[in-house]
Amino acid sequence: MARASSTESREEIADVLVDAIFEMEAEGGARGPELARRLKVSLSRVRAELNTLESLGCIYRTGAKRGTRWWVG
Repeated sequence: MARASSTESREEIADVLVDAIFEMEAEGGARGPELARRLKVSLSRVRAELNTLESLGCIYRTGAKRGTRWWVG
């Protein structure tokens, strides 16, 4: 799994994030805190990128609050 550094551009973070979500789909979907740990970035940055990717239609979510899972599609 590639690490997303704090100096990477939004496009680079988005690419790494989508790859991580795709890898985690077999585990029942990607959770925000787990994505932040895997990418070694803050949860707030992950959430911002997730919301951007969702608005672009690249990913979608199921569940709510702690039960939220992210999927590619």
